[in-house]
This record gives sequence, C-alpha cells and structure tokens, in this order.
Amino acid sequence: FGRPMGCPRPGLMVWRQSCSSRCSLAIRQWVVDHMNYFTLHFTYFLLLGLTGAVLMYWIEDQELPMIDCLFMAYSACSLTGLATVDVGMLSTASLVVLIIMIALGSQVLMSVVPIVIRRHYYRNTVRKSGGPHTPLTLPPHSPMESPLSSQQQKQLLGGAVDLITATDLGWNRRPVKPSTVERYQHRSHIEYQALGVLRWLSLGIYFSVQLVSFLSLGLYLHFGKAALMEERQTNAWWFSLFLSVSAFNNAGLCLFADSLMPFSEDYLVLLWVSALILIGNTAYPLLLRACVFTLHRFFPADPAYKFLLNNPRRCSTHLFLGLHTRIIAMVVVVLTVVECITMLVLEELYQGALPPELSPANWGLLAWFQAVSTRTAGFNAVDLQRICPAMALLYCILMYVSSYPIIKSVRKASAAHTSIGTDDEVDCVTGGHQSVLAEVKSACATDLWFLAAAFFLLLVVEGKEGMSDQ
Repeated sequence: FGRPMGCPRPGLMVWRQSCSSRCSLAIRQWVVDHMNYFTLHFTYFLLLGLTGAVLMYWIEDQELPMIDCLFMAYSACSLTGLATVDVGMLSTASLVVLIIMIALGSQVLMSVVPIVIRRHYYRNTVRKSGGPHTPLTLPPHSPMESPLSSQQQKQLLGGAVDLITATDLGWNRRPVKPSTVERYQHRSHIEYQALGVLRWLSLGIYFSVQLVSFLSLGLYLHFGKAALMEERQTNAWWFSLFLSVSAFNNAGLCLFADSLMPFSEDYLVLLWVSALILIGNTAYPLLLRACVFTLHRFFPADPAYKFLLNNPRRCSTHLFLGLHTRIIAMVVVVLTVVECITMLVLEELYQGALPPELSPANWGLLAWFQAVSTRTAGFNAVDLQRICPAMALLYCILMYVSSYPIIKSVRKASAAHTSIGTDDEVDCVTGGHQSVLAEVKSACATDLWFLAAAFFLLLVVEGKEGMSDQ
C-alpha cells in the first residue's frame, strides 16, 4: 500500500532515536564528570549577573549602556562595591534589581547552600540504608544511648574515634562491623539534626539582622535626619533598606554619590553600619559559634548543639573550633586597631582626610569606621582623595589580607576534618597554635610583604612631598 506522505521511514526513526539516546547519554555523562559544586557556584553567579544586567538594561530603556549594566550587576552580586554610575540616579526598579543581586550574592546566604546539600545527602543516605519510611529524628530512648559510657559518648560526639566518613559509603566501601554501622547511623541522625539547626540559625541571622537594621535605621533617619533626607530628595525608609542590605552583605553601594560622608559626625549611623559590616563578613563565624554555644548552654541535653561545637567543619564552612574562632577574633581586632592608630597618627602629621575642626572623639569614630569598612565593604565617611599615600597603601594591603583570617581558618579546619580517623588528627587539632603560626609565617615569607613594607615606609618618610601634585 506504500508509506503515507510525510511519514518518516522506519530506519530513519530508529536512527533518530539512537542518536537522541546517545546524545542524552553523552550529556548526562558530561554533567556527571564536570558539574561539581564549584562549577555550579560559578555558573550561578555568571547567570545571576547576566540576568541582572539584562533587567537593568531593559528597565532603563537602553539609556544606560550595556557595559555599565553588566558592571553594576556583577559588582552587586559579587559584593565588590564599585560603581561606574551614580547609584542614586538609577530608577527605583533598577535599584530593586541591585538589592536582589546583593541579597542573592550574600556570603551568609551562600554559606547555607552546603548545609542544605549535606542535609539532603544524609536524608537520602539514611532512607536508602533503612528504607523509605525510616524516621530522621532520634528516638527518645535510642538503643545506642544506654550501653555507652560518658567517655564513649564524648568520642561519639567529638568525632575523634571510630568515625566513618562519607567516602566509606561510596565506591571504596570497606567491610565494617555491625556495631560500627550502628554508631554511624546514630551519628548520622545527630548530624542531620545539627545541620537542620544550623540551617535555620544561619537563615535567622541573615533575615533578622537586616530586618532589625532596616526598621531601626528607618526610624532614626525618618525622625532624626528628616532635613538631610529632604535635602537629598531621598526617602528615609528606602535609604534605610538599601543601606542595610548593602552594609550587611558588604556590597559598599550607597544611594548618595559621596557614600556616607554626610554622616561623618553621626555616631549612631557609623557605629551601626560598621557593626553590620562586621556581622556580615569577618565577625559572622564569631556570631555563629556564639549562638550555638548559647543554645548549648540553655539546652545541654540536645546532642545537636554539642555536635556543632565539636565538629563545626562537618556542618558549615563558616563555623570553626574554639581555637580558630579566637584566632579570627584576635586577627580582626589587631588589624582594626593597627589601621585606626595608623590613620590617626598620619592624619595628625599630614592633615589629610580628617577635618581639623572635628573633635578627637569624632576623629576616632571616623578612623574606626574606615578601618572596618575599607577592608571588606567599601563605604567611606571621609574624602579618600585627601588621604596621604602611605594610608592609601595601607588600605590596599589590608584589603588584600582582609580574607586571610577566615581563609586560613578554613584551610586549617579542612585539614583537621579530612584527617579524621587517622593518626594525623591529633596533630591537626591539638597542635593548632603551631600549625596556624606556620600558615602565618608562610604567608609573610614572600617577597611581596617585604616590598609592601618598604614602600609603605618610603611613603611615610616622604610625607607631604608624596601628597603634592609634583
């Protein structure tokens, strides 16, 4: 009877299905081989910036060049703080896009993603090992609790003895004893609960701090700075919202072209913004551990809090052991104090950015704010064009080393975490002072540090000659 018109040949249909299956299999294999967390992380920010740039270009009705839209979008989502246009002159819709870009690129929010992934992994692992209806919460009287002594419970929660890492469940499976499997299942329940606690705690800090800041600053600006807001033709609540999100996430963008210079004599605004900058960046690990420690004090019977305190790096990239947390606090305090004192001394010598008519307390406030903001956020309450070259160089150096405290702690804690269950664990955990000092010595041993120090001393000696146009 012949083949109907438009109907493909059977052989062609089989060939198309075969090609489609091969292509889908090849794509799936490529995704499995290449798409890891870091690739997805990079792709997320790449698409986020492109989406923000396209939205801003469309909102501004093509009056803002695409290159500026790209720069502003990526500056917002990467929390860079640089701007090629006056942020306050953008339309309200474009500013909303910038706020969304800043919020979605937040370091605090990004730290929650590994927690969610790890919790999802434990959910699947427990259900696969125990069936689809296996409960994910600890029973009131677990069979593992009664036979364990206090020392065994300490070892179980401390993570130093008889641990099975996630790799033991993969391709390199090794035969384990039944008792060890039971201990692993019990530990998985505890870690699952700890991850849930940490997830809600991180999200609670993220939303509550910004909400409280928005309401507090909004009330203060609306009633206490009404004249300034009216002079700048800016709504106090809108300014408070943008500043709170930008400061907490260390984005450095502000609705005023001169940043926070109009608040150079306002103690409340500068202290509040500097606190937001610290909480959203270098002091976030300190606040996170302090919250977990406080909850453990109020609920000592809950094993999840003890697990978080003893095994922080198994749960979060921004939660550390007590030693590393104290080191971060010490380094942040030292850097801030050194920067404050240096700025005050250089300003006393060369009379640069700090107005001489201000009181010494106001000088100290401005020095404190610049020390906190310059390293990570990028706000300024003084005219940076008038600072002496030595101070500008010091700012550059401290901006370069601003991430060192957390990065070094992450690497040190990662080394301790990867060596769990081996003989090196004791050296990694108990020998923290020596290893951290070794990291610092390694960082300071490069020629860059000596060149930067020599250049800084040269600018200090030159003084006013270095500030002249000649």
